[in-house]
Amino acid sequence: MLADMGLAYFQKYAEHNLAYSHLSEAMKTGSGEQKIKEVLNRVAAEMTESNGQKGPYKKTDLPPLPDGSVQGFAIGYQVLGSEIRLRDNPGQPYVLKLRVSVVGIPARGSDDLSVVKSRVRLDSTVYINTIAAPFHYAVSTPGQLRLFGGANLIGHVAADHVVTSTDYRYSTEDDDPAQPPIWHVGTGDDQKNRPYVEGILSLSHPASQADGLVSGLYRLAPGDLDTVTRSDSRISIEDVKEPVIIQSRKDLASLFSPKTLPEGSQETLLSAPPKRPYEPGYEPPIVQNTQNAANGLRFAGGLTASEYIFEQIGQGKKESSSTESVAWDESLQLEPHTGSHSYLNDGFRTIGSIPAGTDSLAILAEDGSDMLGGSSATVLTARLTGDRLERASVRQLYIAPLSSDQAAMTTVEMGRLGSFIPDADAEERLSGEPFAFTGTIYVKGNLDIVGDIRINGTIFVDGDVLIREIANLDDRNLAIVATGTISLTSRYTRETDPAYHSADSWESLPPLSAFLYSEKSMEIYSVASFNRILGGIATGSADSYIELNTKRNEDEGLASRFAIQFNRRIFEAETPGLPSAEEIYLDLYDLQYSPHPEEVRIQP
Repeated sequence: MLADMGLAYFQKYAEHNLAYSHLSEAMKTGSGEQKIKEVLNRVAAEMTESNGQKGPYKKTDLPPLPDGSVQGFAIGYQVLGSEIRLRDNPGQPYVLKLRVSVVGIPARGSDDLSVVKSRVRLDSTVYINTIAAPFHYAVSTPGQLRLFGGANLIGHVAADHVVTSTDYRYSTEDDDPAQPPIWHVGTGDDQKNRPYVEGILSLSHPASQADGLVSGLYRLAPGDLDTVTRSDSRISIEDVKEPVIIQSRKDLASLFSPKTLPEGSQETLLSAPPKRPYEPGYEPPIVQNTQNAANGLRFAGGLTASEYIFEQIGQGKKESSSTESVAWDESLQLEPHTGSHSYLNDGFRTIGSIPAGTDSLAILAEDGSDMLGGSSATVLTARLTGDRLERASVRQLYIAPLSSDQAAMTTVEMGRLGSFIPDADAEERLSGEPFAFTGTIYVKGNLDIVGDIRINGTIFVDGDVLIREIANLDDRNLAIVATGTISLTSRYTRETDPAYHSADSWESLPPLSAFLYSEKSMEIYSVASFNRILGGIATGSADSYIELNTKRNEDEGLASRFAIQFNRRIFEAETPGLPSAEEIYLDLYDLQYSPHPEEVRIQP
C-alpha cells in the first residue's frame, strides 16, 4: 500500500508541476530532460547504480501515526534511453522514458526485523510525454461507448457512458445492387457474447456516482425482432428497452467478463493472452469516475481539425519543393499496370521523375465541375502505390484541389497495385509493393485505403476515410486524423479467406496497426470476420459516439472476432506529424512488486 501511494504521489506531483509552458522552449533545444529532472528531484532521486535497486532513493514521510511512529515511501528513478522526438520538428510530441522504483517504508521499520522483511519495492515503466489525449487509450470518446456483442478491448478506455449488450447488429447486401444494405439484429449467447475490457474504464457521467454509469441492455430492439426492414437503416439507441443501471463494481463481471475461473484452477494469467487478445481474460475492468475523461484533439491557436488541415495545405501549396497538377479528366498514379492489366492505365497519368531533394510534394487537382455541367461529382485524383515516394525521401505530401474553395474535394486511393485489379484472385491482390511512406500526408477530400500499406507517420483527412482489408506493415506507427467518418470493413471474412476461419489460425493474421481518430462518430461491425486493431480508436466531438458490433462464435466454421489492443509503440517510436498536446502526461506500465529487505540508501 505504501509503495502504491508513493507511485501515485510521483505521478500526480510530476503532472501538476511539469508545466508545458515552462518546458516548451527547453524541448526545442533538447534540454527538456534536464528541466524535467529539476522537478523530479524534489520528490525522487536519480539512481546511479547499474541495477537500480539499491538507490539512491529520496524518502517522503507521511504524517505521524497516533503512537508517534512514522511511515512513508522512498522514490528513485532512472532515465531509459534518449528523449524520443524529432529534432528538426519541435512540434512533435516529447517522450522521456523512465524506470521508477518506489519502496514502501512501514513504521518502526528500522527496529523490527519482521517489518523490514515485509518491505515491498514497486517498479514501473513511466513515459513522461506530450502526446495528445486521444492517443493514450485503446478506445476514447467524449460521448457514448456502445459495446454490442463480444468486442475485446485490451487497454484503458475513456467515455462519458458505456452501454453494453450481448445483442449485435450488422448488414447484408441486398440481392438488388441498387438497394441499400439490409440491417439485422442478432441475439448473442449471454455467456460467450459479452464484451471484455482489460484496464481502467474512465467514465465521466454522471459525476455524482463514484463508479460512473454502465448500462446493460436486454435487447437492441423491442420484442423478439430478428430482422430490421430496409426503412430502419439504423436502429436508434432511443428505441431500446429501458436500460438496467449498474452502480456497483460487484455487478460489472456480469456485463464485461465472459470467462469464469474454473473451481480449483491454478491459472495465473488472468488477463488476455498477449498474442491472442481476441480470447478474453477473467478480470472485469477497474471503473473510475473521471471528470472530462475523454478529450478531443486540440490544435494551436484554437483551430479545428478542418481549419488546421486547410492551413497546412495552404502552406504546402506555397512552399512545396515540387508540384504535380492533375487535369480534371485524369488521375495521377505512381506506377502503371503492366501486361494484361495495362488497360487499367486509361485515364491515368504516371508521375514523372521526382527531382532530387524533393522533401515535399503537392498534388493539386483541377476543378472539373464546369466541364461536367456544374456537377460536383468527385473524380479520382491520385492512386498511391509502391515505394517511389519513400525512395525519393519525400516527407510531406499535400493532395488538394487547385482552388482554395472550401467546398472543393479530392479523392485518394492507396494500397498495393494489385488491390485495384477488378475481380482479382488472392495472388493478384497481393501483387505489387504496398504504398510506402514516412512523414505526413494532408488530404482535402476523401481517402480509400485498399490492401496493405507501409506508412510511418500521420495522415490528416478533411473528409471521410474507408479502410478495406489492410494491414500497416513492418511495425510502423500510423495515425489517421479525419474530420469525417472512418469506416472499417470486415477483414478476413469467411467468404474471402475461408482457410483462416479456425480458432487456431488467428495468430498468423496481421492486425491493422494504426490509431484512428474521427471528429464524428465511429461504427465498426465484425460478423463472420476477424478484425484486430493494434493501436486505438477515438472520436473528438461532444456529440460523437463509438459503436462496436461483433458476434463471438466458437464454431470454427463461423469464427468471428473483434479486438482492439493498445499499442505502446506510440511512446517508443517517432510518429511524424503526430499532434503534440500542450500538456504533460505520465503513463505507467509494467508494474511489478518484489521484496526489498535492504535498507534504503537515502540521497543526502
